[in-house]
Amino acid sequence: FLAEVLALQLFNGQGGINTLDRAVDASRNAVALAPNTLETHRARGLILEYTGNYDEAIFEYQQAIRINENISDLHIALGRVYFTIGDYANATEEYNRANTLNPSDPMPDFYISRAYATTGDFTNAVQYANLAVRDDPSRANLHANLGMMYYRQRDYAKAIQPFRLALRGGATEEGIAVEPIPLDYGRPAEYFYLYGLALARVGECGEALQISQSLQQIVPLDEVAMFNATEMVTICQQVADGETVITPTPSTDE
Repeated sequence: FLAEVLALQLFNGQGGINTLDRAVDASRNAVALAPNTLETHRARGLILEYTGNYDEAIFEYQQAIRINENISDLHIALGRVYFTIGDYANATEEYNRANTLNPSDPMPDFYISRAYATTGDFTNAVQYANLAVRDDPSRANLHANLGMMYYRQRDYAKAIQPFRLALRGGATEEGIAVEPIPLDYGRPAEYFYLYGLALARVGECGEALQISQSLQQIVPLDEVAMFNATEMVTICQQVADGETVITPTPSTDE
């Protein structure tokens, strides 16, 4: 269905300036031609989710699932909308269903980790973030998510390695290559400033100050990033003055 293709382009940041209008028109045509098909409900759900019509999106995804409950992506999509509206219990339930249907897909574990972190359960957040990395260790965003969960757990030393692999690139212990995430506005900036803060808090101030400078140069309009870039400098000054007790980075030789 053209509506599905266009809706997925919207979610992936692809398509041209008129993609949304074309997707809406295509979904209306799909409703007129085949109102009760799974593809129509999924396309409508994607477009309604993208435009912030969450209750209607939930209905459309539920209708698609009633037609075929064994498609993991539908459960992920429904869980994603539940998460957006703050219904974390139903979100986690849908992610778990997706995980059961496709256990090798890292995305259910990724989303579950985010849901647990949002409710303050960082032990489970770290567990599921690790499972996501295990499912696909080549994906930098999964390593960055693991670093974020360790950081939120205040385990700054453990946050450094997954952040470093995600943001600097390299290879896992098994030799799997990981391409680095470039610094940019949005989620990448968040990964970088959390990495910089983790480095500062364990006393690795050389790299922390480099990240602070990079943030100021590349994402100067991100107010949160600018605050945290300054915070890195402050923490490192406190470390230099002996005012901050640092957490040693664990040895990687074990």
